[in-house]
Amino acid sequence: MKRGSILSGLTVILVIGLMVTRAYPVNDYPHFGKNSIGCDSCHFIFGTQPSLLPPWTEHVQQDIDDTQFHTLCMSCHNDVDAPFVKTHSSLTMDDEDYGTWSVECRVCHSSHWQRQVKVYDSDSYLYSGASTGMTTTTLTKTGAGWTENEYQGYVLYPNVSRTNYNYEILSNTADTITVHGPINLTKAAVGNTFAVIYGNLIQDMIDLSKITITPAKSGSR
Repeated sequence: MKRGSILSGLTVILVIGLMVTRAYPVNDYPHFGKNSIGCDSCHFIFGTQPSLLPPWTEHVQQDIDDTQFHTLCMSCHNDVDAPFVKTHSSLTMDDEDYGTWSVECRVCHSSHWQRQVKVYDSDSYLYSGASTGMTTTTLTKTGAGWTENEYQGYVLYPNVSRTNYNYEILSNTADTITVHGPINLTKAAVGNTFAVIYGNLIQDMIDLSKITITPAKSGSR
């Protein structure tokens, strides 16, 4: 009896420990562990909000862009923690021709994965080939002939058969790409096929039904 009680107690402690320990899922750059982003950065496991959003995202909406999901995105995309990006809406673009409309970040961007490469594979590649050199921060393709920094800010897959391992491109020369590493050299090696993609966590499909639209008034251009 005593032994069983001890084992039960240890099990409870282990479960609690796993719950409070920050989880770093196998997400793609930039929402991943190297940027100290884990599940609990965006989700509250005991919450009742949509997609388990943190309770602090619930608020009285001030305008068509001021959604709960945008509140979460803008809490980091504030030009301090991450680059600020304008919303796509009639408030920031055009409210005369198309009425009142707003597109949440999540309509076009996945918060977890580079969906376009996982769905469309080689059709999403901007450049692909077999590497001729590799370190923890660089990949070389002899004779590539790239324009300097043409891929800066894009994403590198050092081994296209391992799509969970991808890295931000910091710069490139005519034949060498430098990334925000370290590249996991147990998952990629010289001679593997690599690829460069746009990145930006683009969805594989844009669901137009998720765009909030109020038709323009009659008489609009």
